[in-house]
Amino acid sequence: MPHLRVRGLAVEHVQALSKTLSAPLCQLFDCPADHITIEAIPSTFFYQGQEGGGYPMVELLWFDRGLAVQDQVARLITEAVQAQSGAKETDVAVIVTALDPRHYYENGEHF
Repeated sequence: MPHLRVRGLAVEHVQALSKTLSAPLCQLFDCPADHITIEAIPSTFFYQGQEGGGYPMVELLWFDRGLAVQDQVARLITEAVQAQSGAKETDVAVIVTALDPRHYYENGEHF
């Protein structure tokens, strides 16, 4: 925990992100690297009946660490995704969902 789910980005780019984001995210999340998961979710976007029109979207599921940390994480993720895509002007959506520790179980036990 935390979990990042990435859509709209090639699998090899997500794989590269898992290396470049690991250390800075550990610092911001204040957790070891093996607590962070980064998942590539294949997706197809459509616009007006045609394939296309999508852009990278990153969902962050985490235990809330405050707005200041959330802002830093969103900037870090955005800049890393833009660097991977090779275009600073690429739109990147970062969607943050704060989880309630009482509703998150690991090995049958909640946090």
